[in-house]
Amino acid sequence: MGQTTSATALEEHINGNTVLQQLSGEVPISIPQNGNISAYWTNDLPNALRELSLKNGDTTLTLPLLNPTLVEQTLEPIISNMIKNNINTKNLGGLMFVISQLLCESIRAESNSTTSVEHVTNGLVVFRMLARRIICEHCLDIEMMQIYFNSAPGDLASSLGERSISSLLLESMFRFLCETKLTTHNYLIHLEVLHCLFTLFSTTLYGDLINPDETIDPSKQRVHNIFLECALREVSTTPQLCVKLVQILLHRFSSYRLALRGLSPLQKSIQSALNKTLSAIFGTIGSAASAILYLPVNAYKTVFSSSQSSTNEEISKRMGEFAFKNIGRRSLMLLLVLLFYRKGDVECQNPYLHAFQNFTNLDDRQSISNSFDMSVSDLDFDSNDKDLELVSTSVFHLSFRKLYRAVVRDFEDEDCTLLTYCLLNENLLFLEYVLSRPDTDVILIPLLHKLYTSHTSARANHIYMMLIILMILTQDASFNKNMNSQTVGNPVWYKDRILGDVQLGSLLTIVLAKVVQHNISDQKDLYLNNNCLAIISNISPYYENIHTCAAQRLVFLIHALTNKFRRLTKKDASEDEVETYGKFLSMCLESVNACLTYSLKRNIRLVYELLYKRSVIYNLKNLRFAPPIVYNIDSALQFFSQMINKDQQIPSTPAISDEALITPRFDQEAEDSFYKRKFVEVDIGDDTNDEYVRSVSEKSWTVEEVMDIIEKGSKTWASQMRVLEHLPFRYTEDSNTEAFFVPYIWSIIVADCDYCNYELEKAYMLLPDSDVVDTVVVET
Repeated sequence: MGQTTSATALEEHINGNTVLQQLSGEVPISIPQNGNISAYWTNDLPNALRELSLKNGDTTLTLPLLNPTLVEQTLEPIISNMIKNNINTKNLGGLMFVISQLLCESIRAESNSTTSVEHVTNGLVVFRMLARRIICEHCLDIEMMQIYFNSAPGDLASSLGERSISSLLLESMFRFLCETKLTTHNYLIHLEVLHCLFTLFSTTLYGDLINPDETIDPSKQRVHNIFLECALREVSTTPQLCVKLVQILLHRFSSYRLALRGLSPLQKSIQSALNKTLSAIFGTIGSAASAILYLPVNAYKTVFSSSQSSTNEEISKRMGEFAFKNIGRRSLMLLLVLLFYRKGDVECQNPYLHAFQNFTNLDDRQSISNSFDMSVSDLDFDSNDKDLELVSTSVFHLSFRKLYRAVVRDFEDEDCTLLTYCLLNENLLFLEYVLSRPDTDVILIPLLHKLYTSHTSARANHIYMMLIILMILTQDASFNKNMNSQTVGNPVWYKDRILGDVQLGSLLTIVLAKVVQHNISDQKDLYLNNNCLAIISNISPYYENIHTCAAQRLVFLIHALTNKFRRLTKKDASEDEVETYGKFLSMCLESVNACLTYSLKRNIRLVYELLYKRSVIYNLKNLRFAPPIVYNIDSALQFFSQMINKDQQIPSTPAISDEALITPRFDQEAEDSFYKRKFVEVDIGDDTNDEYVRSVSEKSWTVEEVMDIIEKGSKTWASQMRVLEHLPFRYTEDSNTEAFFVPYIWSIIVADCDYCNYELEKAYMLLPDSDVVDTVVVET
């Protein structure tokens, strides 16, 4: 009943609004003889837009507060008539002019909270719905798009001079976002400006980045993206505006993330696990107590930080006043659209990307007693004007500390994960900041938690982005050393087994190996396997006291991949498939070899697991697979196996000279004799051919006894292994990066901004196979 009443009231407003009827009519608005702008544009139309609001007692309901489907159905006659008649009247350009002037008035009246915002918000909604229909129906018709969005009535055209009406509107929207503080009074204007910008930029969604019509001149293949081209070529002539926009969008996103009150999925899983395991002893445990008991100290500071001097009521009030989720997330989505349009295009520099790449750390200019702490004052939107001052027309400052805390809270949102990737890949100063932090668990634990649950709750692209983030981080040797030296308490969210204390490097290996194992059996995603194994390879030379579970996972990966490789070679699989899985197996073996070569004495658990499943190496011998690597690994196993079998005092072994380590001599004769031995081929997991396992079984040795022998042997171990060069894998962004990232960003926007009523059946860019990505890993 209420909806019928609202629809009737809104329909009466529309039908009785003669000014709007005139806007959509067939007759152009008359031009004054004195040459001035008609009062219709400066007075009549703004008042008519204000009158579209509905009154409910003392409450005024503007169009953004009403059901969008209802609003669009009611406005349908106006929209249809205006689209049909605009070719002659050019009144859409007049509406764009009016909205730009109303936004400028809102900027000037920012400090006056009594100023009406109804005409601005209503005008933005009407224009957005008009623009969406036009873009859906005429996106690739360049001539029609120019008539609709770059034509204006005569009296307005003369006042614009050489400037286009599209650039005037776009600049006024950008200036409103940059020059007005976000308050409860102007919140709806900010939100509708963002929605309008998404609609105007959706020409890439409906018409693709480049016009698919091959007959079009290459120089005009992007002309249909009127407003995106305008943002790069016309608005960018005011570089300070572009820089300020990037800064304010980043600031509002980070403020929103820092103000989130609810527990992240990681925190919820920790709380749930602790409540189950400890309730019998301590009773019900609150979320704060759970976090204190089990989260690493640095991670606790990040995800549960608060000010003891503030009461819960004060914090709730502050968050309720400033935490506008819609603004925060949409600000980030708009930023991503601007950053990736024409990214990598040598013919047109992207000023927004340039500003993003060069912004610096505000914390370097301030005296911060503890750069890793955060107070409640960090949660304000636009709270400190000095923090948002530009250093120059091309550079701005922003707190890396706050931005980092915002992105690492969790990696549930794909847009946030994508921003983290952009920050690490594009801004070298931010990357250095992250790599220099001692608390690697703060970013790794939320990432690993999300990857661990990714098979049930993440899209393929989301997983790829998280893996690329790990790839970028593990390219750095100091980060790998720091990560492998840091121990965290038992990760209760890991359900497969109780790990106890575990090094971060081992935890990373455990999670990635599980992802690969699941993918080999179910998904068959080659890119995912490649990236996971490349990350493991990057950290393998830096393992410190590798966890038993991590060692088992590595050996099992060799087991599984060997099985897969053998089956492929026997069933006449394609050469590409055999080569791909052979590459995966080589990467696993290289990781084990690197660990044994550079840090065997500190990773005796891996030696134990290799000895225990030595049949894996026997099968690789029979396959004659990767001879140098297998020979290297087996030389270490032979040494420890002999010590165990002889059960006697371990003989001393002469140390290898430094010269030999630098330019190792490879015994080709020994390698040839090694492969001339005849071994009985056995299935993986069959240890009947393993002398080590038989000897352990016959003597009934315990694991502790065997580990003790390996540890003693490691003290006199002087490696006879050939030092094979271990080259890190590095992520290199594809030259045509725009083709992947822009559709990915729009898939996120469409899923989140349902208020904009996107017509997915016409979205040319979002194809069914949009989850396919070409990520590149290059070994250097």
